[in-house]
Amino acid sequence: MKTLLQLALLFATFSTQAATVQQFQPQGRVVEQSRPTVRFSAAMINLGDATAAAPFNIECGNIAGEGRWIDERSWSWQMSRPLQAGERCIFTLKTGLTATSGETVTGKSRFEFLVPPRAPGVCNRAPVRRLRKIRPSSSTAAARSTSNRWTTTCGARPMVSASACPRVR
Repeated sequence: MKTLLQLALLFATFSTQAATVQQFQPQGRVVEQSRPTVRFSAAMINLGDATAAAPFNIECGNIAGEGRWIDERSWSWQMSRPLQAGERCIFTLKTGLTATSGETVTGKSRFEFLVPPRAPGVCNRAPVRRLRKIRPSSSTAAARSTSNRWTTTCGARPMVSASACPRVR
């Protein structure tokens, strides 16, 4: 009798746990993403229910998409196009969302991911072996040594140290 009571108590403990989001992919910074997915800890729909509503409010800029339930605990959202640099998506659980057992979904309710913006087009520094000395004309040769003159080969304007410029008199 004592064992039966302990089993009943154990069952009651596990049956009163609230449903949660077990996994949401992706999160944080991503390279390219077109299909976020979520897995809940409990059944959220009756299997085969094609009219079940989406569990999230979605803010994804001007990107459209279509959500669908994969099974009773998994949902995915197919984007019309992948995220591009600088774009972000935020998924927020709908308030009052409940599992089929009546449990309210608790825990983390906001998930986001983004593709970081690309770095501005900065000229890559040329390796040391590709740095070139500037050969001054005879008029500047007398004015300055060539030891302070340098440039890069990355396609930008030549960069010359300030000390390499002759003074005009």
